[in-house]
Amino acid sequence: NYIQITNVQFEKGSVATDFEYLPYDLKLRRCQRYFTKSYRQGVVPGTAGLSAYNLGNPNFLCQYSTLGAGNNVMATSIQFPVQMRTKPTLVFYRPSTGTVNQVEDMAESGPLTLQHPAGTEYDENGIGLFQTTTVGIAGRGYQVQYTADASL
Repeated sequence: NYIQITNVQFEKGSVATDFEYLPYDLKLRRCQRYFTKSYRQGVVPGTAGLSAYNLGNPNFLCQYSTLGAGNNVMATSIQFPVQMRTKPTLVFYRPSTGTVNQVEDMAESGPLTLQHPAGTEYDENGIGLFQTTTVGIAGRGYQVQYTADASL
């Protein structure tokens, strides 16, 4: 027993305008100006485990390479699906545990701590992540999930 109400539009004032029906993809793009994430639709940010991976979004893959003298660098860029309203607040998550500010080592030798915002350049268009470490292993892949919040 339930009531389902759909296609409701609230109007300010005493004159009703024509009902504005927007396709889902347009509504989603409008919402993504305020908030976007690397997690799949319907998955809460910080959710741990493989079910949280956005398999259609390769943007959270990072690669380390050797700089020399035991130092390595993690570098990746992430373009947001749409230009956000303003420079967002970023939160990074380790995919397997949901731990904030950790990077997943795809070879499972342990997490790396992401020193955010150091080494992170970002604006309303996307993220450029560049971080040196003595812990990361050259040539190994790492993953990270993110949220970007530019709400009012």
